[in-house]
Amino acid sequence: MATILVVDDRNLNREFLAMLLGYAGHRVVEAADGAQALERVREDRPDLIITDIAMPTLDGVEFVQRLRADPATAQIKVIFYTATYRQSQARKLAQADVMATVIPKPSRPQAILDAVTAAVGKAAVPSDRRAAPQKTLKRAPKVLIETLSSKDKLDNLSLRLATLIELSLDLAAERDPQRLLDFACGAAQAIFNVRVSAIGTFGGVGAEPGRFSVRGVPDEMRPQFGDLDLGAVLGDGRPHRFNDPATAAAVLPAGHPPIGTLLLVPLTSSRRPIGWLYLADRGGSNALFGELDEQIGMTLATQLAQAYENLVLYSETVTYAARLEAEIAERKHAQRSLRESEAHFRAIFDHAPIGMAVISPAGRFMQVNRALCELVAYAQEDLEQLGFDAIVAADELTAAVADFRTQADDGRPSEDVEMRYLRRDGGTGWMLFRASVLRDEAGDPLHFIAQFKDISERKQAEEDLRLAASVYDNTMDGIIVTDTDARIIAVNPAFTAITGYGTEEVIGRKPSLMCSERTTPEFYDAMWEILLREGHWEGEIWNRRKSGEAFLEWLVISMVPGPDGKPVRYVGVFNDITELRRKDEHIRHLAFHDPLTGLPNRALLRDRLEHSIAFAGREKHRLGLMFIDLDGFKAVNDSLGHDVGDSLLKEVADRLNQCVRQSDTVARIGGDEFVILLEHAHDLADYASLARKAIAALLQPVKVDGQTIQIGASIGIACFPDDGGNFRELMQSADDAMYEAKSAGRGTYRFFGPATTADAAQRLVLEIELRNAVANGELELYYQPTVSLGRDAPFGVEAMLRWRHPERGLVLPADFIPLAEDTGIIAELGDWVLEEACRQCSAWKALGLGRIRIAITVAAKQLQQGDLPARIAGITLSHGISPSDLEIKLTESVILANRGHIESILARLHEIGVVVAVDDYGSGAFSSLAYLRRLPIDILSIDRSFVGKADSDEEDGQFVRSILALGRALKLTVVAEGVETESQADFLRSCGCSLSQGYLYARPAPAADVEAWLRGHMDGDLAAQPPISH
Repeated sequence: MATILVVDDRNLNREFLAMLLGYAGHRVVEAADGAQALERVREDRPDLIITDIAMPTLDGVEFVQRLRADPATAQIKVIFYTATYRQSQARKLAQADVMATVIPKPSRPQAILDAVTAAVGKAAVPSDRRAAPQKTLKRAPKVLIETLSSKDKLDNLSLRLATLIELSLDLAAERDPQRLLDFACGAAQAIFNVRVSAIGTFGGVGAEPGRFSVRGVPDEMRPQFGDLDLGAVLGDGRPHRFNDPATAAAVLPAGHPPIGTLLLVPLTSSRRPIGWLYLADRGGSNALFGELDEQIGMTLATQLAQAYENLVLYSETVTYAARLEAEIAERKHAQRSLRESEAHFRAIFDHAPIGMAVISPAGRFMQVNRALCELVAYAQEDLEQLGFDAIVAADELTAAVADFRTQADDGRPSEDVEMRYLRRDGGTGWMLFRASVLRDEAGDPLHFIAQFKDISERKQAEEDLRLAASVYDNTMDGIIVTDTDARIIAVNPAFTAITGYGTEEVIGRKPSLMCSERTTPEFYDAMWEILLREGHWEGEIWNRRKSGEAFLEWLVISMVPGPDGKPVRYVGVFNDITELRRKDEHIRHLAFHDPLTGLPNRALLRDRLEHSIAFAGREKHRLGLMFIDLDGFKAVNDSLGHDVGDSLLKEVADRLNQCVRQSDTVARIGGDEFVILLEHAHDLADYASLARKAIAALLQPVKVDGQTIQIGASIGIACFPDDGGNFRELMQSADDAMYEAKSAGRGTYRFFGPATTADAAQRLVLEIELRNAVANGELELYYQPTVSLGRDAPFGVEAMLRWRHPERGLVLPADFIPLAEDTGIIAELGDWVLEEACRQCSAWKALGLGRIRIAITVAAKQLQQGDLPARIAGITLSHGISPSDLEIKLTESVILANRGHIESILARLHEIGVVVAVDDYGSGAFSSLAYLRRLPIDILSIDRSFVGKADSDEEDGQFVRSILALGRALKLTVVAEGVETESQADFLRSCGCSLSQGYLYARPAPAADVEAWLRGHMDGDLAAQPPISH
């Protein structure tokens, strides 16, 4: 036997459990709430506690919590016995408390006993109670009913109450509403010993319809009780008894079977009326209903109402539980489907080949998949911290935002949008973007599901196609496409521009319509053989335009294979290279020919000479090489200009070509230098004969632009193998021989020999020594006075350069000035002369000699430097003299060679006061009056070659008179040079010449000697000089 504590605030529930557990052989202790229960636990130490949850003072939850908090009571087992509407709460408590279980209220008695047995085991049942508890309970009312049929016990109140108590157990155990009413109706008939008992319920109790049960009437009268409406009589909630037929009939509807006495009891739950109890015609010694009957009736009605309401609630709970179970099952199924769908979506989302993302309405990434991360080069956790704008180019973002807004506003589906995306590494690409909006129950956007498909390759392919189409349409190369039968299926605009054929004229025809007779059938056969074998051919081919004009094209043909590798198309790309070929040939010609004369140049001469040397070496033949330098060409070129010089060179080339055989080569290697290569000439006499012939041909006058010009030539001859075994040696030998011919007086030829080599070596040594002469202080100036013929007084001096060689002694200008001009040293020498002359002028002025003008000859190189006026101004300033103390002498050839800029130079010299003189007028190949009139010239000097015989030769005298007249006409001072006799001086005086210079007065001498001469011939100071026209 176990001690069981029953805790419930409702006495009837405690009584029910106490009676049930007592039948089962257990000791029952009761408590009305949790506070009482704690006291009973301390007093009785129960083995099991059965407790309700909702109770005053201390509810079941807190009671159990305190129970578990006390170690002494923590292990007592608990059964929560509670209404079904609190069952879920109790189960949660039981799940958190391993010592607790739950049974619903109401439960079948057997279920209660089973739960108790599971908790504490079976109790020893007395022999009179060994029948199953449920069976005993179900038989108890029947025993009671049989007992109550005896009039002796009918008034036994205790038994009636006991019967009510046991009835409450049966009522609580019933689970069918109609059977409950039937059972209660029979029990009421027995308890009250009435002929008729009836019970009715109002419709609307929960989901139950109105029901009724009746005992003691024939079956045909039963429906009248179903329609019985006693609500108005029992509206006050109290029982009503009628102990005479009249008053009873008054409350019943018409037609109701007649009765003697009547007790009506309302069935009322804690919330509202739910029905009525009808008891009529009580039997026994006391046939009237009394107050005790009302009380017992109210007790029975209360038990029945409570049981019926609990049963309805139970039915609803079962229905709700079934529905809930179905809903739970459906929800679980939906959740399972949702999980499966989510898992499926996640699998698709994570492993989709395109980028996918869940984006919030604010544009932030909520979830991204691997493909998107790879696309934009972000780690997943980094990308999910960013917004959509982090991967979209700024100029594309507007379109994307507009797409989002369109969906958010009107729900229209997203269209595919092409936009550029940004990679984390700075790269960009193209993607196809599409988004779908998901909304909540209110229709507001929850988030967007976005797709990002990389279309960079497609965009690049499209760009390539556009580029290819643009190239196809705009390239300068013609393009022709044929099928495998060589029939044209497409051409581009350049094809039409090159060939003249329009597209419609060639489609369907073969390219052979353009073939030219210059290309042979064998060529085409070979071309197709290569094309079919290798799938590619390129080369030059002659075709013909629509106009009939032949043209050369560079053609590239390629085979376009199909999937099986066999040809499906042939594409030809060509361009017109006719003009390019002409230019190439022209360039090739220019590369090996002189552009002025058309003669072979040095490169072609070298090539031919080396081939000839190789052949002559094998065949033991002699070769000849003539080096020709024109005499007098520089003066012509300088005086008459380069155009005249060029025409003269062309004439020279023509004349030399007329002198040689067809197998010989005439070449121009630069300037006025020509070379003739002679092949197959066995005798030196042949070389000499050709040299004389060439010299004679070049001596013939040449007319150019109305001018008659005469030049000559000096020729050097070298022979293979005697004078050299290669190009360099033969050229050097011929050049040396040519210089020997020039040294011999020009206009002749010389063969190369040992003496020639010695002269060339001597010339080289002289050049080296001359370059060192300035640094070594070997140069000095001699001065020759200029005299006024009217007074025989000094007018000025002319500076003349001398080279005092440490071994050769005094070297005259004629021996080194030509070398200086040829080698370019003349400019350095001219600078030294200018500096030294200014220094000497300053020194003489310091010595009291007054103003002495020094004349200096300026070379062409000095004029070409362009800064002569500024340099003269600077040097004279540094030496404390005036630029007007200098006279610059220029030859006609220098003036004419620099006529492009001579005028501006002379004007600047004139501005600073420098006197400008033309030296040796009339001695050049061409003397022009034009420059004398145009240029700012002050002095004109007559060359000594005319002065020497002017007093004895009528022609020379007349020439001198003409120059003097010209000087007067142009207001120029005229100086006669080379005066050596008094007769010449007298002639000049008679002609009105103002100034003269020559050995008659003084020879060129060093500065010290000239200083003494000046002092000896001074007449006062030199202020009485004749005026100089400026």
